[in-house]
Amino acid sequence: MDEIKIQTGWCDELCVQSRGCISILQETASALAGMRADVQTFDEETRQSFLKLHNRIEQTKERMERIESFLQSGIFTYERLERSLTMQAQQMTGGLLLSEPAQNQWAQMFYGEADIEDNTTGE
Repeated sequence: MDEIKIQTGWCDELCVQSRGCISILQETASALAGMRADVQTFDEETRQSFLKLHNRIEQTKERMERIESFLQSGIFTYERLERSLTMQAQQMTGGLLLSEPAQNQWAQMFYGEADIEDNTTGE
């Protein structure tokens, strides 16, 4: 019982997926930025659509970065709480197992299973 750890992995997976989305958005934003010179030759409606698309991609990238930051802070909080709860559980378990009533019960169980006389209690 050296370490009790709840393995979920969901938060780590969300961070990985978030980073993947950010990477795709950065590549898309770069590709669109490379087309800016060509946009000048587009008609006004196409140019406005292009600029709107570019702005939305930038906004989405910023949102994904905030989501990743939120998830990371959640992971740290979760891990800190998990460590604290694990330590408390270990202390409680150790206290229960090592208390005098528990020791007496362990001794009775041992002597009963071993079918030998218990000389520690004066019986």
